[in-house]
Amino acid sequence: MRLVMRSTPFSFAGRGFSLIELMITIAVASILMLVAVPSFSSWVQNARIRSTAEALQNGIRLAKTEAVRRSRLVDFRLTSVTPVKDAATSKSGSNWYVQQNDTFQLATDASDKNYNLFVQGSSLSGANANVTVAGDVDTLTFTSLGRLNNTGASPYKFDITGASSASRNLRVIVTQSGQIRMCDPQLTLSSTTPTGC
Repeated sequence: MRLVMRSTPFSFAGRGFSLIELMITIAVASILMLVAVPSFSSWVQNARIRSTAEALQNGIRLAKTEAVRRSRLVDFRLTSVTPVKDAATSKSGSNWYVQQNDTFQLATDASDKNYNLFVQGSSLSGANANVTVAGDVDTLTFTSLGRLNNTGASPYKFDITGASSASRNLRVIVTQSGQIRMCDPQLTLSSTTPTGC
């Protein structure tokens, strides 16, 4: 007995997607994208606010550290212009810089190479991307003990806010004793919410 193998005709049923399946997949992907885009844009805005707050906090810490290291008065200054020595200050600046203060200049300081030096300046990264900074003061002056030399109401606050009402705004607080911390102004500080203001 002889076996004969029959060949079946070529079928497209097992290959690829049909047009209807492809359209359903695209429709589902579009719906998922429409749901995800607002969350993603909110996340991007909050990341810009956080990076601006961290840049501000790091600049203030640099001024405090330099004051202790140099054993001199050192200023942290907000500015809206390019951060250079003695640049004009602004409470809502998008840049910052640190420089040694010349308020209590000693006669021997004139020959001191460290006198009134520009230490460092930088941009508040998110401040140019729909993030605003509003401070109580435009200049913080630290002493050689790491304390504030400013006169006036302490603690000093710097509010970092986004353009959207759904943004998670942050605040940087500097106390007279030199403590620098970031907090959420929508929360109240307690033992259960240490990130509150």
